[in-house]
Amino acid sequence: MKKTIYIEGVDISFCVLIPFLHSCQGKRENMIKESDRLFAEGVRLYNEGKYKEAIYAFKKCQGIDTLIYEYRNDSRRYYANMWHASCLFKLGKIEEAAEIDDAYMVEPIDRRLTVESDSLINIVYYLMEDGEMERALPLIEE
Repeated sequence: MKKTIYIEGVDISFCVLIPFLHSCQGKRENMIKESDRLFAEGVRLYNEGKYKEAIYAFKKCQGIDTLIYEYRNDSRRYYANMWHASCLFKLGKIEEAAEIDDAYMVEPIDRRLTVESDSLINIVYYLMEDGEMERALPLIEE
């Protein structure tokens, strides 16, 4: 059975729309994987002292994340920024580093190790903002 929806006077058959949406989701997932790969590569290069190469990886990671996420507190963009700034600091580019992140002198955090705790913090924040302290408390303890 063919179903049709109408958008501003144009009918789009579900048989056309569903493959399109599936294709978009697949591209987004590939972009997320590529961003993950670039972040990991940036961390590896940083740890090897290859700061210029690491900056390139973190910038590409940030660019991809900017395309796929409108706003996320715990996104790689935030962490990639910290690593990027730290790379600049290690290269002696202190003013540039300070423009990117205030904590440029602090050893950056590997986001892959903090994903779970970051998610819990975000949930707690939103629960507390909504006055749901009883629901937030067990997560704070966790």
